[in-house]
Amino acid sequence: MKIKLTIALVLFSLLCSIFVSCNKATPAETTAPETQSPVTDSTAETTEEATTEEITTEAPETTEEEIKMPNTIRIGSYNIKHAADAKLNLKTIAKVITDNNLDIVGIQEVDLRTKRSNGIDQPRMLADAAGMPYYVFVRGIDYQGGQYGTLILSKYPIVSSEVIPLESWDKEGRALGHAVIDIEGFRFDFFNTHLSYEDKTLRELQFAEVAEKTKVCEDFILTGDFNTADFNEFTVVGGNLINNTARWYPTFPGGNSAIDNIVYTDRFKEIASGTVTQSYSDHYMLWAEFEIN
Repeated sequence: MKIKLTIALVLFSLLCSIFVSCNKATPAETTAPETQSPVTDSTAETTEEATTEEITTEAPETTEEEIKMPNTIRIGSYNIKHAADAKLNLKTIAKVITDNNLDIVGIQEVDLRTKRSNGIDQPRMLADAAGMPYYVFVRGIDYQGGQYGTLILSKYPIVSSEVIPLESWDKEGRALGHAVIDIEGFRFDFFNTHLSYEDKTLRELQFAEVAEKTKVCEDFILTGDFNTADFNEFTVVGGNLINNTARWYPTFPGGNSAIDNIVYTDRFKEIASGTVTQSYSDHYMLWAEFEIN
């Protein structure tokens, strides 16, 4: 009986030892996941923070950079004599524009499918060659099976445009081209024209008609071959002149006169200006760089 009791006690001790040993292993198995858990949470937080920063910080900065308005613009006024002196090569004329980094240019004496220019579309070809996708051709007269007039070329979108015929009596027909140009949200009025040389009284009427359009514009730039070096004739239009009584550049070398001009309002501050003597025309191209206030 004692032997049986002893055996029973030994067996009971062994079972208790095994049971205690299994319970000790359970916390070890449970601890491993608990130890890994903070690492998983930390990774999740890092990923979430990186994603948030990417969307809310970097993306808006890039967007603002892309739509920022430039501080300056370069404007030109260019009588190209229907590219006759350039042997009708519009790439030659376009190179004068691109070499001088113009953003917008008012061009005078442009042919559209005339016989003398071999029926080509000078406005479109010049826009393509200069890399200026926005343009407005302004008819002055019908000529040799096509049209003859002026042109506005722009790197920036032209929101709207119009052609305004000017009083011309029985002389060569004249017109004013008007384009509303959008420079990254800043809109202003751009005008270009070619006024009469035949009669000062007629030209004064044309200046008055131009003034009717410019006087309702808050910010404008007007380019043109005005066929006058009498800067007093511009008074009715208002604005500031690149060629003026204090300082002028000869733009028509044949007459050593400044008959081409750029007129601008106070929103634009002149920081540089000049002419291009190698313009492949009987006129020098007049240009000006403006700071936009």
